[in-house]
Amino acid sequence: MAAPIGDIRDHDDRAAFACALTALCVAAGQFTAVGDADGWIILPPRAMIPDWGWSALTANAAAEKRGSLYVPGAIED
Repeated sequence: MAAPIGDIRDHDDRAAFACALTALCVAAGQFTAVGDADGWIILPPRAMIPDWGWSALTANAAAEKRGSLYVPGAIED
């Protein structure tokens, strides 16, 4: 990048950056996804989600249908 990420101030520019970064993560297979047949939300890779956040994700996923939390390469039990 030509400038630090923190220099992106405009709302639309920040949104564009977030979308581009998300697309790169998906293309690299480094992401977490939550959802179902109605749609999916793409989140950062597991390594970037703090333990408290991961605990909340897994607790919520446990209350949903199997497969509502997807991590590429993870082994489902």
